[in-house]
Amino acid sequence: MNAKTNKTFGRWSRARLAPAMACAIAAAATFSLAACSSESTGGLKGGSGENGSDGTGTGTGPGTGTGTDPGTGTGAAGPGGSTPGTGTGTGETTGTGNGADPNAGSNPNMASRKVDYGEALRTATLKLVGELPTLAEIKAIGDLTDVAAQKTAYAAQIDKLLADPRFATKQIQFWRDTFKTGQGATITLAQGQTQPDMDSAAVYAAQVVVQDMSYMSLFTATTGTCPTFANGTFTAGNCAGGAPQAGILSNPGLMAQFFSNMAFRRVRFVQETFACTKFPAEYS
Repeated sequence: MNAKTNKTFGRWSRARLAPAMACAIAAAATFSLAACSSESTGGLKGGSGENGSDGTGTGTGPGTGTGTDPGTGTGAAGPGGSTPGTGTGTGETTGTGNGADPNAGSNPNMASRKVDYGEALRTATLKLVGELPTLAEIKAIGDLTDVAAQKTAYAAQIDKLLADPRFATKQIQFWRDTFKTGQGATITLAQGQTQPDMDSAAVYAAQVVVQDMSYMSLFTATTGTCPTFANGTFTAGNCAGGAPQAGILSNPGLMAQFFSNMAFRRVRFVQETFACTKFPAEYS
């Protein structure tokens, strides 16, 4: 910046800042006059204390106690003062309510509900084995008049359904839909290429459920992760290729189904299926 430009900039700065400086000086003068005491020689008036607001509060537990601590407050310092005023209130914290659920009894129909174990059996049978219950199974519950006996009979029927081979078949169908797979055995494609078994991952997941295995086996099992299922029976088997196994995560068919560059689709599949959250790249 040369000398001429420097002078021009200096005049512009002072012209721009002059009104603001004048306001600041005027404000300071006003404050000084207000702070002067007419009864002293140049002394500043002390801050005028303001009483604090009364203490208030509402108890959240049973209304049996009364607060004993008074409310406290602090007033702002007066012009020129250095010590804020203080005050005390007389508020009490008397609890209200009896601690009961405020929503209890809001729906008058809740207390009058009755469990229909016959309807429950119908729903459970459709979901677990894909078929309606037989007449004998319905009568095994419907002929009972005691609710406790109906509940016991219903629980016994559920145990029977879980041991039914149709439950295993239903589970395989469920996991096929979940994994978006389905085609058993290896298929030979053009140019001699083969497509791996796309069914073994669903079969293994169904085996984990039916045989009450640890859920973590889906991700950590090192053997038997490519079983087969026939005539209501699971037969253990290892995946082809001899590569290390890690549950369904290393299943050749599942990995082929979700193949992509940098394993994007595989990671997304695992997160959305088992963590039940969207893949981070999909958040806006």
